[in-house]
Amino acid sequence: MFQDEAGFGRINKPKYFWFEKKTRPSVPCHHIREYRYVYGAVEPLTGESCFVVMPYCNTESMNVFLEEFC
Repeated sequence: MFQDEAGFGRINKPKYFWFEKKTRPSVPCHHIREYRYVYGAVEPLTGESCFVVMPYCNTESMNVFLEEFC
């Protein structure tokens, strides 16, 4: 049995772009920071698996995964 966890995130940052000279564009910006963590285990011989998506990577989330896995 193999077990691992991974984090996936999204951070919104405005980038540079070309615009007409002497013109300052208005660029609305939402500071978005979203993260999701996936806990998973796979049995390589049978292909059985268990995956849980959680909002945090902490002890409580790992315990939820272990309870679901059992």
